[in-house]
Amino acid sequence: MTTHGFLGLPHEASSRASSSRTTRRPLLVLAFVLALVSFGTGAWLLVGNLFVSADPVREAEARAFLDRAVEAGISRDFDALCRLNGAQTNCEWTLEQVRDVVPSERPGSIKAQYIPTGPGVDVPGWMFTVTGRDGRGTSYETEIMVFREGSHLKAINIVWWSGARLVLNDVERQTAQPVN
Repeated sequence: MTTHGFLGLPHEASSRASSSRTTRRPLLVLAFVLALVSFGTGAWLLVGNLFVSADPVREAEARAFLDRAVEAGISRDFDALCRLNGAQTNCEWTLEQVRDVVPSERPGSIKAQYIPTGPGVDVPGWMFTVTGRDGRGTSYETEIMVFREGSHLKAINIVWWSGARLVLNDVERQTAQPVN
């Protein structure tokens, strides 16, 4: 008498079918995980781009934003200063390095350059090269990028006396041309 297993197949055939299902299960799980990761990455890119406005930052509003940062630094309102930065923890870390050399005066020079999207630049904005002397009299030159995030302006390297530079591949640093 032949015993029948799963799906009415003879027992021997049933164990082969079961073995085949067991072998396919990791492949199905892997395919599911890859599909989930792909979907998640696509959704992240879509949602991330929703926060970046298509409206370019005008030079006047970028300069006014930078002026707020300068005032916050001089008055030692570091919470206000770091709220202007795109990544608040980066601002806080930078302040740990230069908190004791805050300038008591405004920067000596501020050059502006509009940076459009392109290789190495995901978000357009204004790069300001800020120079001056810190609280100890040492010269600094810092590159700050002001960009729009949703309806708000944000910055990279908002600690304007830190000496930080932007990593901008293939961007020639020059004096800005006005944007209409």
